[in-house]
Amino acid sequence: MTPSVTGAPPQCFAGPAWAGTVDVGEPPRRPRSGRKQGPDPQHATAVMMLVDDDPQFCALTQRLLEDTGLRAEVVPDCAGALAALHAALTSATLPAFVVLDYNLPDGTAPSVLMAIRADPSLAHLPVLVVSQVPSATDEQAALAAGAQAYAGKPSRVGALRDLIVGFWHTHQATKPV
Repeated sequence: MTPSVTGAPPQCFAGPAWAGTVDVGEPPRRPRSGRKQGPDPQHATAVMMLVDDDPQFCALTQRLLEDTGLRAEVVPDCAGALAALHAALTSATLPAFVVLDYNLPDGTAPSVLMAIRADPSLAHLPVLVVSQVPSATDEQAALAAGAQAYAGKPSRVGALRDLIVGFWHTHQATKPV
C-alpha cells in the first residue's frame, strides 16, 4: 500500500507506510568520534512546537532533528500548547510550525486547531497532525479544522525525520498575513 499524507506534497513522505509504532530503540546515527553532525540544536535555524504526551516519542523526535537545523520545543497537552503559543506571541518567538498529536490527554487536535485558526495572530502557523492510530475520520476532522497535513506516526525513525523536515521545507515560507 502506498503511504499518503493528505494536504502535503510528495516530498513530505519519502518513506514506508506510516501506521505502526515508532521504534525508539534505533538512535540516530552519529560519527564514530561521538560528535554531533550538523548544527548544534541550541543554534537551530528554526524552532518547531511538538505537542505530544508520549515522552519517548518526544525525546526521539528531538534527537532525530539535531542535525537538521530544527529544534523541537515539547508541550504535552492541548492547554499547554495554546498557552505556549500565546506566550510566544508576547515574546515574538513563535515556532516555525507545529507538529500536533491527534489524541492528547485533554482533547484532540481539532480543538487546538480551531483555537489556533480563530486567533488572527496564530492563524498562519502551519500544522502537521500526526496519529499513532490514523483513521480517515480523524484525518477529515483535522483537515477541516485547519491542518495543512495529516499522517500516521512513522514506524521507522528515518521516515519520521523525513516527514517533519519535509513538512518544514514545504511550509517555511509561510508568513503572517
